[in-house]
Amino acid sequence: MSSTENTGGATLSRELKEGILLLRGGRVAQAEEAFRQALDTQPEQAPQAHHLLGTLCYNQGRLEEAEQHLGAAVAAKSEIAPAWLELGNTRSDLGNVEGAVDAFSQALRLDPNLARAHYGRAVLRDYAEADAWADEYAALEAAYERAAPGSRDRCDLAWAIAAVLEARDDVDASLAYLAEAHAIQASALPQPYDAAAAGAYFQRVREGIDAPTLASIAALGRRTDRPVFVFGPPRSGTSLVEQILASHSEVYGAGELRAIGQLCGQLEQAGGKPFAEVFAALDDGQQRNFADAYLELLGSLGTSARRVVDKMPANLLAGAMLAGLFPEARFFYCDRDMTATAWSIYSTRFAEPLVWADTPRDLVAYLRSCQEHRDYLTELLGERLWIVDYAALVENPQTVIPALLAHIGLPMEPACLESHRTDRAVRTASTQQVRQPIYRDADAHASACVAHFPALRDALHG
Repeated sequence: MSSTENTGGATLSRELKEGILLLRGGRVAQAEEAFRQALDTQPEQAPQAHHLLGTLCYNQGRLEEAEQHLGAAVAAKSEIAPAWLELGNTRSDLGNVEGAVDAFSQALRLDPNLARAHYGRAVLRDYAEADAWADEYAALEAAYERAAPGSRDRCDLAWAIAAVLEARDDVDASLAYLAEAHAIQASALPQPYDAAAAGAYFQRVREGIDAPTLASIAALGRRTDRPVFVFGPPRSGTSLVEQILASHSEVYGAGELRAIGQLCGQLEQAGGKPFAEVFAALDDGQQRNFADAYLELLGSLGTSARRVVDKMPANLLAGAMLAGLFPEARFFYCDRDMTATAWSIYSTRFAEPLVWADTPRDLVAYLRSCQEHRDYLTELLGERLWIVDYAALVENPQTVIPALLAHIGLPMEPACLESHRTDRAVRTASTQQVRQPIYRDADAHASACVAHFPALRDALHG
């Protein structure tokens, strides 16, 4: 999603500029009020105000509102290419593939170099047949050639071409574009990724909360089984598990909530060391305050569901802390074949690039750190942590899905066996996959791709 300052080159009123400044300062509610006031009092600014409101709503996860405002923006002024792009992203997250492709195509009609619109359309099309969308692919290649080497646009276009080539089973050609995309991402880091330091960080987090410390935290934790935490490496099945659970009438899928990560960041900023060490040293009242703040967040989601799923993969690191804050909560760790997980991560463009995924060596080292953390949590949490075997889930959903629901104290419902039919927003890299019937051949496809990629194969078996 583009920034709220990109409104197609239009001149903005003082009120809208002030709203943008408020948003920059993190004052989201005041910014929204300014945008709405301009919408009510300055009809000539309606396209820009709707665009800004649509972008704000999207970034807040209010996708239906975002679609309404962005649709109003392009209806009032159809030549705002960035608004068409953002409308495409919104529709994609809502599962409206045809509408998303149309919006991306409208954006590209206005700006043939709009890299993210090319990417958005490319990953929604079925390029398995080489001639099906020949004109679109030619336009994508032309945009790639025009983009400056090393630029962000070139990176997005490389991701798009790689996705097309993989769909056509031309893995060797796809790998060259993937390597370029990862190289551009890595060059944008303020400093090179340090896999050894990352592994040491995982270890310090584990040492920060051991069994006696967890028992001490849990003694005064909040007794509620409403939160359900689904985590594991990206592309390991976390979105699928959430989609299955959220298909139950008593479960709400909240997506990837950022609250725990923000809390951990605040602890580290205040204490100057890994969050687990800082948290373990807090007094009982301070620890309870964190639990209460999280429960307040769940209460603000507008759902009365008995269970609320937070499927942020990075919550894996905070699993022990969460188990102490909520002694009755249940957890799922998604465990997928490492070869399949590694390929899926390496070949996927994430909205927020994974700093550890740009080289096969660093990627595999991170996945092994996740496995070590899984084992640590298994020992600490016991039966509260369910290890979801991805292969078993996709091969035998009729058996595994009822067991998943039983783990969170709920009876089986038929809708959970057809979770791809559940109509809900999904804002992850798996937004399209979870809307398809469970696919059993993904791991075999990944293994076939890795056979063409010696650097990843060697890292996995080294």
